[in-house]
Amino acid sequence: MPCSPARRDTFSIVTAYEDFAAGLRAKELVARLTAELKSGFKVTSEFWRFDFLEVPPLGEYAMVDAARADLIIISCRGDEPLPAHMKTWITSWLPAKTRGLAALVALLHHGEAAEEQGQRSCSYLRNTATKGRMDFFCKAGDWQRERFQYAIYTQEHESNTHSAGAESTLQRELVS
Repeated sequence: MPCSPARRDTFSIVTAYEDFAAGLRAKELVARLTAELKSGFKVTSEFWRFDFLEVPPLGEYAMVDAARADLIIISCRGDEPLPAHMKTWITSWLPAKTRGLAALVALLHHGEAAEEQGQRSCSYLRNTATKGRMDFFCKAGDWQRERFQYAIYTQEHESNTHSAGAESTLQRELVS
């Protein structure tokens, strides 16, 4: 008889955000996800500002958090490429993601003038998620005008209640 994976009761979220506005967008998403998941999971969340990740001990702590996280959120303006230290930080935890179920969420704010750069940032993060065998969700656009583009890419995983419930909740929250 095949063994089913052990059910975990904790769902961990790590957020890296560029500035105050990006942090608020991510915090709102985390609060909504926490409210949805609280009946089935204890939700833990860590928030790291981009510039803190440049400081060696802080970046290392955040890397360990991200390597263990079920969900990683990258929230930024999206009108410029991700800073080099962010890409370095991402590649530091990415190898750990190939060993488990996880998702990467990109929250990108950009106006019409920066739409092309936003698409490049979304593409970079989608490729990153693919390398880490992570599901990928992207919400991009002008947040003030409520004009968004959505991209959802899921990896094929064995279904379990841990990932299936979180994935459906995340899809609902990003679309709402």
